[in-house]
Amino acid sequence: MGMQQAHPQNASNQPVRPSDRQRTDRINSHPQRTRPDLRQIPVLNSSFFQISIAAMAGAFLLVTLAVAALGRDLYPENTVPAGVFVAGADIGELDNNEARLKLQQHMSEYEKQPFAITWNDQTWQPSMADLGAEFNYEQTVEKSGQSLSTIQKAQHRVFGVDPRDVPLRLSLSESTLDSWVAALAENIDTDAQVPELSVVDGRVTVSEARTGIEIDQQRLVSDIENALYNLSSDAITIGHNDVAPEFTDDDVAAVRDLINESLSEPMTLWFEDQSWSLEPERLAEFMTMDPGENGEMELTLHHDPMVEYLAGLIGDINRSPRNAEIAWGGESVVATSPSQNGIERDLYGTVARIEEAIANRERSVEVAYNTVRPAIDSNNLGELGIDGLMSQGQSAFWNSAPSRVHNIQVAASYLNGTVIPPGQEFSFNRAVGEISLERGYEEGYVIEAEATVEGVGGGVCQVSTTVFRAAFFSGLPITERHPHAYIVGFYEQGNWPLGFDAAIFQPDLDFRFVNSTDSYMLLHTHVADGQIYVNLYGPDLGYSVDLGEPTIQNEQDPPPDVEIVDEDLAPGERRQVEQARAGMEVTLPRTVTNRNGEVVRQDYFYSNFQPWGNRYLVGPSTSPDAQSPDEAPSAGDPSGDIIEDQGSDTGEG
Repeated sequence: MGMQQAHPQNASNQPVRPSDRQRTDRINSHPQRTRPDLRQIPVLNSSFFQISIAAMAGAFLLVTLAVAALGRDLYPENTVPAGVFVAGADIGELDNNEARLKLQQHMSEYEKQPFAITWNDQTWQPSMADLGAEFNYEQTVEKSGQSLSTIQKAQHRVFGVDPRDVPLRLSLSESTLDSWVAALAENIDTDAQVPELSVVDGRVTVSEARTGIEIDQQRLVSDIENALYNLSSDAITIGHNDVAPEFTDDDVAAVRDLINESLSEPMTLWFEDQSWSLEPERLAEFMTMDPGENGEMELTLHHDPMVEYLAGLIGDINRSPRNAEIAWGGESVVATSPSQNGIERDLYGTVARIEEAIANRERSVEVAYNTVRPAIDSNNLGELGIDGLMSQGQSAFWNSAPSRVHNIQVAASYLNGTVIPPGQEFSFNRAVGEISLERGYEEGYVIEAEATVEGVGGGVCQVSTTVFRAAFFSGLPITERHPHAYIVGFYEQGNWPLGFDAAIFQPDLDFRFVNSTDSYMLLHTHVADGQIYVNLYGPDLGYSVDLGEPTIQNEQDPPPDVEIVDEDLAPGERRQVEQARAGMEVTLPRTVTNRNGEVVRQDYFYSNFQPWGNRYLVGPSTSPDAQSPDEAPSAGDPSGDIIEDQGSDTGEG
């Protein structure tokens, strides 16, 4: 709280704040002079002169003491001297309490009357308390009694009293006043408004610039303080400063012209035979005006939110690339059907085209897109790295039933032309697809876990076995292989050793190997004269693959013959479908070496064949004791493991 003085009679006699200081020192501006030695003056050294001086001093002292006593008697303690006026109120010769009450009554109307602070047609009427101000009557009275010395009081008794004004003390909280003014400023101040994009009646326009207003808080605080110090009741008018916008209407004239020409109508986006309409008001949501590099205002299209909007507007126009179908043409790979590039929309590129169209006053934009090349491009088949024949698998199926022959041909056709990308694992089940009647397979006899039974796709294992043999001689890593439950005679035709087969049974049993090179590979199948061939084309790895002598152990005699009734056979007809086979464990070794004679891979393919009896299909009426397929004896589950001993792998890239 700062203690101030206020006087209603003379506004020019404004008291200073306590923080201000009045200097009371006087500066001696006269030059120094040489003082004479009084002891050398004869008259002054006489006894008569000295006695006279002493008598006069004593008389003066007596008079002074008398005047002082007179002054004390005239104005007792806690009494205001005569002739004292405060803010026009005569409080002389009143005791302090009376003087304070008189001042309070005298100033009560002023204290109740609110201030009038105006801005245009608005008026605020804060009280003194709102502004942090109050009169300190007690201190004013105390200071008025201390304003005369004792001698001055005696002089009033002897010579009379002259009216004398004493300032009214005012306490003012500057922080309260500043806070009140700041709160008022929040209601009045307005930011400068730069021209902005807006949409009026569906049309994109640019708003007008507007000057901001900022009241002069320091000036208003000073005006309020002056009114308080001078006990003024006059209205206080709020002063303000104009705040110019960052850029004006003239700065956006070029942008306004551009908008009027480019965004007066919808913009059309198109791709091939599709089109979409981009309305001006929608486009305006993603645009602002910003200073360019040269300081001039430019129209800015914000890409990220615009891309998000276009994603929903345009939808999915992407088109996957289509690989060429290929085959071995004798000396190189040839395309049997052309490839086709894919399409991938480029929304950021589309936004850039929209920006360019706006700048050029255009209203039609083709959606930007990227071309996606197929992995197997008919125009660049040399990039596949398929140099020639890597290996071949072969197996014979002489004396097979017509349905088995048919299924072998169907599976081989699905497999033919399969391309294996670099580093990818080949899956036989994935390559041939679902084995079902709907995909062209016929019913025949298949080996399930416990018997040879009628099912769809009998004979497909002939194809998987042949792929196994091609993969075997390629030297590539084989990751999944299962033997049959028992020895199947078809897989020995052509003098192939025992254990050189691969059973599949969807979806659980599969045959897999890995293209561990940096090049593509191509599978080609060919069926002729009761034999199937699988050629594997790819890079020249320089491998030499050796099929070792099979190891056979734990042989078991075959069980008795089994006859299975087949309702499709004629009465009396009897057909042998399986020959009796002993059970045994067979291990088939493979050694892969590179050009330097180093062992790249050493594998051992293990088969556990169950003993199996002769099996015959017979007509229904020829043997009453013939067993149905459900009564066939168990042959055990198919089993087999790959025991792999990896050598150095320097020849596969």
